[in-house]
Amino acid sequence: MGVRQMTRIAARARGYALSWAPLVVLVQLAPMDAGAQRIPPRLSERGTEITVLDQSYTIHGNTARALLDQMQALGPGRGWTGFRYRYEWSFRTRPTLTSGGMESDRCTVDRFVVRYTVDAVYPKWNRPEDAPAKLIAAWEAFEEQIAEQWRERRDYMVAFAREATREVQRIEEPCLLVGQLANNAVRDLANRPTPMQRDMLGGQTRTRLRWPPEGFEELLPNRASA
Repeated sequence: MGVRQMTRIAARARGYALSWAPLVVLVQLAPMDAGAQRIPPRLSERGTEITVLDQSYTIHGNTARALLDQMQALGPGRGWTGFRYRYEWSFRTRPTLTSGGMESDRCTVDRFVVRYTVDAVYPKWNRPEDAPAKLIAAWEAFEEQIAEQWRERRDYMVAFAREATREVQRIEEPCLLVGQLANNAVRDLANRPTPMQRDMLGGQTRTRLRWPPEGFEELLPNRASA
């Protein structure tokens, strides 16, 4: 099997876990409005591609109670936000070379990439002209909580792709086996969450949304969280 006949292999899966590892990522930003919680539509770095589908819902009103009631009615599932994702991975197998420069019957993994599609569901406030300054400030703080939820989800996805890349790049076996072994390695990683990750399955995150946020309790004495 020559280099020009490399095999491309892809697999699909679903994932819901989050990560707590800080990462520096290369983000490609498109024009967005201030209500988008700084959630970029695309992220790309070596071995990782993330596409975000904006499924935000619009809420109205000029009181904290009105905004809360709409988030509870329109938000996904049991919360006000959600960042569920689907992913697939792909790679090629490349023959190794003998000491004489000839292709052997053993292969390694090349061009491994994890591609994610994220359904980003979160509230956007259609702010009225007569909105109180305190409510505006509270919403900006709330947006930062939503942004942090997204960063936690994004960081897990990038960290998983990096770990999977390291695992599959260690494989060097007969060419007929490499694809199966690489797919098995990625699936094993996906099915082996840490205890902390198990606590965050199903869309839970470490950042717990609070409306109104801390410091704005007077807007809604019996404040809620999600």
